[in-house]
Amino acid sequence: MSEELIHYKLKAIFTNKWTVVVPSLLGIFLLLLILKDFLPIQPLAIWATIVTILYALRLGLGLAYRGESSNAYKFLKLHRIFTVGSAFAYGMISFIGIGQTPPQIDGIMIAFIVGMACGGGMSNVADRFVGVAFVFLMIVPFIVRIYIQSGPYYELFISTLVLILVALSNVIKRVGREVLKSAELSLEKNMFLQEEQKRFALQQELEAEKLKSLNASKFASIGEMAAGIGHEINNPLTIVLGHHWKLEKALVAQGAHEATAELKKAQDATLRIGKIVKSMRHLSRVSAQQEYESFETIKIVEAVMPLLFKNLQETGVEVIMPTSSGEVRGHLSEYAQTLLGLLHNAIQALEGSSDNVVTIDCLCAEEFVELSVCNPGQEIPHDVQERMFQPFFTTRDINKGTGLGLSLGKRNMDNNGGDLLYSHRDGNNVFTMKMPYA
Repeated sequence: MSEELIHYKLKAIFTNKWTVVVPSLLGIFLLLLILKDFLPIQPLAIWATIVTILYALRLGLGLAYRGESSNAYKFLKLHRIFTVGSAFAYGMISFIGIGQTPPQIDGIMIAFIVGMACGGGMSNVADRFVGVAFVFLMIVPFIVRIYIQSGPYYELFISTLVLILVALSNVIKRVGREVLKSAELSLEKNMFLQEEQKRFALQQELEAEKLKSLNASKFASIGEMAAGIGHEINNPLTIVLGHHWKLEKALVAQGAHEATAELKKAQDATLRIGKIVKSMRHLSRVSAQQEYESFETIKIVEAVMPLLFKNLQETGVEVIMPTSSGEVRGHLSEYAQTLLGLLHNAIQALEGSSDNVVTIDCLCAEEFVELSVCNPGQEIPHDVQERMFQPFFTTRDINKGTGLGLSLGKRNMDNNGGDLLYSHRDGNNVFTMKMPYA
């Protein structure tokens, strides 16, 4: 018999522990009140004490069982010992004061014994051996008592008790088989569900690994392309800036201040191109081949902001930069990818909103440096919160979201020993990047 099946039996038995023990103890008390005027009090007191102790042990066993499958067999063995022992002790009342009680008291005792046998046997149907043994140990001693006394109608009493004994035993066996069958079906169902959960978890893991591999390959290609493009752009940019410096110097010497101001705009645009190229190189660097590095969190923000310039202009969203910074350890490219995704999400969430401010906060907490992206809005529904970090899950239109941003961000943070968390505080949706200290 498997440990899971034994656990199921014990669970069924111990569920009714109070409804079994309390009536049994009350029965002992009532029987003492009835028999004390007809039988010696000392053997009755000894009998009542033994039965009470055994029922108390059964109750304690039920209270002690916590559902651990590893200890199930030990508890089942103890339960059988205590239950059979209590039934045997209960049945011994039949041998106290044989021939000293009037027929009406014997009738009361018969009704009492049969009732206790029915209750005790049916409460143990999950363990047929114990259920049938309980009935036999309760009824057979009283059959022997009636036979020894050989009073009026004793043959009728004996035959009636035998019929009750056989019928009750058959009922317990039949119900016990149904309970066992139900338990086996339930266990098979649970095993099937567990296998399905394992299969689903494995499939999710394979999907995540496939996504990670695809992501690494994609960024490797982008990194190579960005490095080549950056080199090709930076060379002419350097020449342009050099000529710009000479031209600016000549215009200043001639006093052409208006032309110098226009030239300054061209210089700003040229420098912005350089920042964008630098950000692309940071963002597309393949972190799997790099060692962890240490840097300030402001460097993550600076790597991302140039790539949002056009988006911020078109949407009118304002980004409030962090007023503090902390030194963290990890891969700059993965942190930057995560922050860029969070900022894109925040900007999209504010479309059509009059409150169009996104705030980036930095907090040096006890264990991590926390970089948070906050935007005004209603709390994300709990059913969405449970799934939003899963790959390919999105609530946006198919043309506006792939469902990869948060899942990639979560994986990036895990890769660096950090975490990505969501909360709703003071009317703001807050996504927090928790990064380990350098």
